[in-house]
Amino acid sequence: MSFTNTDGSAEFPISKDKVFDAMCIAIPTIGGMKISSSDKFMGRIVVKAGMTLFSWGEDIPIQLTSINENLTRIQITSAPITGFKLGGLDMGKNKNNIENILSATSKILQSNG
Repeated sequence: MSFTNTDGSAEFPISKDKVFDAMCIAIPTIGGMKISSSDKFMGRIVVKAGMTLFSWGEDIPIQLTSINENLTRIQITSAPITGFKLGGLDMGKNKNNIENILSATSKILQSNG
């Protein structure tokens, strides 16, 4: 169990624009997640994950950084939306959010190979 947010990162050997587009396709396919805002130029996506039995939901900001024209770094933070003192108890939900986003994005990128 965790009371705090979870950070994750990955690098994809693909341009920032292609990774951004793949994330925008992948995220809505993950149950309970939706994109609340996105800015391709800044490389920023903000995702909302809905409430579950163990969570009030999560805010998930994502930042994409171009290392070079064929390498993109993704930084994701999944933080619980707290509705009361122990509302941040996530039972591993934040880590799963990050893993699900990275996995779904990877699948999209591989299928468009």
